[in-house]
Amino acid sequence: MLVIPDAVAVITGGGSGIGRALAEFWLGRGGKVVIADIAEEPLRQAEAELRVLSREVTSVVCNVTSEADCEKLADHAIATFGRINLVAPFAGITSDGLLLKTDRETGKVTGKMSLAQVVACYQPYRVKINLERLLSACPFLKSGWKTAAA
Repeated sequence: MLVIPDAVAVITGGGSGIGRALAEFWLGRGGKVVIADIAEEPLRQAEAELRVLSREVTSVVCNVTSEADCEKLADHAIATFGRINLVAPFAGITSDGLLLKTDRETGKVTGKMSLAQVVACYQPYRVKINLERLLSACPFLKSGWKTAAA
Protein backbone atom coordinates (compact mmCIF):
# COMPACT_ATOMS: atom_id res chain seq x y z
CA MET A 1 0.00 0.00 0.00
CA LEU A 2 1.25 3.48 -0.88
CA VAL A 3 1.99 5.68 2.11
CA ILE A 4 1.13 9.30 1.31
CA PRO A 5 3.65 11.34 3.36
CA ASP A 6 6.46 12.41 0.99
CA ALA A 7 4.97 10.39 -1.91
CA VAL A 8 4.74 12.25 -5.23
CA ALA A 9 1.43 12.31 -7.09
CA VAL A 10 1.15 13.51 -10.69
CA ILE A 11 -2.47 14.52 -11.23
CA THR A 12 -3.85 15.40 -14.65
CA GLY A 13 -7.01 17.48 -14.69
CA GLY A 14 -5.64 19.09 -11.53
CA GLY A 15 -6.95 22.57 -12.26
CA SER A 16 -10.48 21.70 -11.12
CA GLY A 17 -12.91 18.95 -10.20
CA ILE A 18 -11.78 15.54 -9.02
CA GLY A 19 -8.12 16.18 -9.88
CA ARG A 20 -8.07 19.38 -7.83
CA ALA A 21 -9.81 17.62 -4.91
CA LEU A 22 -7.29 14.78 -4.97
CA ALA A 23 -4.41 17.27 -4.95
CA GLU A 24 -5.85 18.93 -1.85
CA PHE A 25 -6.35 15.54 -0.18
CA TRP A 26 -2.80 14.42 -1.04
CA LEU A 27 -1.15 17.63 0.18
CA GLY A 28 -3.24 17.59 3.35
CA ARG A 29 -1.74 14.23 4.23
CA GLY A 30 1.87 15.23 3.66
CA GLY A 31 2.30 14.25 0.02
CA LYS A 32 3.86 16.17 -2.84
CA VAL A 33 1.85 17.07 -5.93
CA VAL A 34 2.38 17.96 -9.57
CA ILE A 35 -0.91 19.13 -11.06
CA ALA A 36 -1.40 19.35 -14.80
CA ASP A 37 -4.21 20.76 -16.88
CA ILE A 38 -4.77 22.06 -20.38
CA ALA A 39 -6.49 25.19 -19.04
CA GLU A 40 -3.69 27.48 -17.84
CA GLU A 41 -5.66 30.02 -15.79
CA PRO A 42 -7.57 27.49 -13.61
CA LEU A 43 -4.33 25.54 -13.23
CA ARG A 44 -2.41 28.57 -11.95
CA GLN A 45 -5.28 29.48 -9.62
CA ALA A 46 -5.43 25.93 -8.25
CA GLU A 47 -1.67 25.93 -7.67
CA ALA A 48 -1.85 29.23 -5.76
CA GLU A 49 -4.72 27.96 -3.59
CA LEU A 50 -2.96 24.64 -2.93
CA ARG A 51 0.24 26.45 -1.88
CA VAL A 52 -1.68 27.65 1.17
CA LEU A 53 -1.81 23.99 2.27
CA SER A 54 1.75 23.09 1.30
CA ARG A 55 4.78 24.39 -0.57
CA GLU A 56 5.16 20.90 -2.08
CA VAL A 57 3.04 21.64 -5.15
CA THR A 58 3.95 22.60 -8.70
CA SER A 59 2.04 22.74 -11.97
CA VAL A 60 2.51 22.12 -15.68
CA VAL A 61 0.25 23.10 -18.56
CA CYS A 62 -0.31 19.80 -20.35
CA ASN A 63 -2.50 18.43 -23.12
CA VAL A 64 -2.68 14.73 -22.24
CA THR A 65 -3.33 13.82 -25.88
CA SER A 66 0.18 15.06 -26.69
CA GLU A 67 2.97 12.60 -25.95
CA ALA A 68 5.47 15.48 -25.91
CA ASP A 69 3.41 17.28 -23.23
CA CYS A 70 3.16 14.09 -21.17
CA GLU A 71 6.91 13.58 -21.42
CA LYS A 72 7.42 17.20 -20.31
CA LEU A 73 5.09 16.55 -17.36
CA ALA A 74 6.99 13.44 -16.25
CA ASP A 75 10.34 15.19 -16.67
CA HIS A 76 9.13 18.13 -14.58
CA ALA A 77 7.89 15.87 -11.78
CA ILE A 78 11.18 13.98 -11.61
CA ALA A 79 13.28 17.15 -11.85
CA THR A 80 11.25 18.79 -9.08
CA PHE A 81 10.67 15.91 -6.65
CA GLY A 82 13.03 13.15 -7.82
CA ARG A 83 10.39 10.50 -8.42
CA ILE A 84 6.76 9.70 -9.24
CA ASN A 85 4.83 7.42 -6.88
CA LEU A 86 1.29 7.87 -8.21
CA VAL A 87 -0.22 8.95 -11.52
CA ALA A 88 -3.86 10.01 -11.25
CA PRO A 89 -5.35 10.59 -14.73
CA PHE A 90 -8.36 12.89 -14.24
CA ALA A 91 -8.04 14.93 -17.43
CA GLY A 92 -10.41 14.56 -20.32
CA ILE A 93 -13.90 14.34 -18.81
CA THR A 94 -16.19 16.36 -21.01
CA SER A 95 -19.20 18.42 -19.99
CA ASP A 96 -21.48 16.54 -22.36
CA GLY A 97 -20.67 13.12 -20.86
CA LEU A 98 -19.20 11.85 -24.15
CA LEU A 99 -15.85 10.09 -24.04
CA LEU A 100 -13.79 10.01 -27.22
CA LYS A 101 -10.99 7.70 -28.34
CA THR A 102 -8.56 9.21 -30.81
CA ASP A 103 -5.88 7.72 -33.03
CA ARG A 104 -2.46 8.57 -31.57
CA GLU A 105 -0.95 9.23 -35.00
CA THR A 106 -3.68 11.26 -36.72
CA GLY A 107 -5.75 12.61 -33.83
CA LYS A 108 -8.93 11.44 -35.60
CA VAL A 109 -11.81 10.14 -33.48
CA THR A 110 -11.92 6.34 -33.68
CA GLY A 111 -14.55 5.62 -31.05
CA LYS A 112 -17.22 7.27 -28.90
CA MET A 113 -18.84 6.22 -25.65
CA SER A 114 -21.42 7.95 -23.47
CA LEU A 115 -21.39 7.86 -19.69
CA ALA A 116 -24.41 5.54 -19.86
CA GLN A 117 -22.41 3.08 -21.99
CA VAL A 118 -19.45 3.25 -19.59
CA VAL A 119 -21.74 2.38 -16.68
CA ALA A 120 -23.37 -0.42 -18.71
CA CYS A 121 -19.93 -1.96 -19.34
CA TYR A 122 -19.47 -2.57 -15.61
CA GLN A 123 -22.88 -4.08 -14.92
CA PRO A 124 -22.02 -7.63 -16.12
CA TYR A 125 -19.17 -7.65 -13.61
CA ARG A 126 -21.58 -6.74 -10.84
CA VAL A 127 -19.67 -3.63 -9.98
CA LYS A 128 -21.95 -1.50 -7.85
CA ILE A 129 -22.18 2.00 -9.23
CA ASN A 130 -24.29 4.45 -7.32
CA LEU A 131 -25.18 6.87 -10.11
CA GLU A 132 -26.83 9.43 -7.86
CA ARG A 133 -23.69 9.59 -5.72
CA LEU A 134 -21.48 9.82 -8.80
CA LEU A 135 -23.58 12.60 -10.29
CA SER A 136 -23.80 14.55 -7.03
CA ALA A 137 -20.00 14.40 -6.70
CA CYS A 138 -19.51 15.34 -10.37
CA PRO A 139 -22.29 17.79 -11.26
CA PHE A 140 -20.67 18.54 -14.63
CA LEU A 141 -21.66 15.01 -15.71
CA LYS A 142 -25.38 15.49 -15.04
CA SER A 143 -26.26 17.09 -18.34
CA GLY A 144 -24.34 14.44 -20.23
CA TRP A 145 -25.92 11.63 -18.21
CA LYS A 146 -29.44 12.87 -18.85
CA THR A 147 -28.67 13.16 -22.56
CA ALA A 148 -27.06 9.71 -22.68
CA ALA A 149 -29.84 8.02 -20.68
CA ALA A 150 -32.67 9.62 -22.66
